Amino acid sequence: MLPRRKLFTAIALLALAPGLAPAQSRGQLVPYHQLTWDDFRVSDSGDPSVQAHTQGRITYQYRSQVMGRGGSYTATISALAFASGFDPAGSWRKSQLAGDPAELLKHEQGHLDINEIHAAALRGMKPKQLPIGRGPFPNAAIRDLGDKLQTLFDARIAAAQKEQELYDKETDHGRVPEKQKEWNEKLARRKEQAGIR
Repeated sequence: MLPRRKLFTAIALLALAPGLAPAQSRGQLVPYHQLTWDDFRVSDSGDPSVQAHTQGRITYQYRSQVMGRGGSYTATISALAFASGFDPAGSWRKSQLAGDPAELLKHEQGHLDINEIHAAALRGMKPKQLPIGRGPFPNAAIRDLGDKLQTLFDARIAAAQKEQELYDKETDHGRVPEKQKEWNEKLARRKEQAGIR
């Protein structure tokens, strides 16, 4: 008798907001690109010292298959895709920008670049790095796989969030030109290594 095989598809979403807890925004995701101020909605509410906010998002979808019999089932990922980009619903700018708007926009681009670099790392995972779900029933194996994949995804998002916070701290939200220049150069190198254009 051949092992039983089932296919399942799941979708998981997580928004990455620099300096904030994961956002609940689920609006349109705009693919990674060079930002312009036209990408941002205008909002003058909130902390007057914060001039703009860029929200990036990474999502994933996967398909799994289950094999097994007799109380021992294994769920594996048969297809995995990541989407990432700019979330206009969670991004905004003040109507009157203090300082140099071009420099502030470069800082905001850095937030989106960090998001995309972490998305590229997820996309670059090898099959051996992907989790396997196990359980006494097909649904248990699928749940185990989903939990393990979510844990892996959450760890990457936590690393991205930590980097977003470090970026803002070291550049003082783009107000320290020499630190911003260092970050711009570092992010440009990492984007090139990851094949991000």
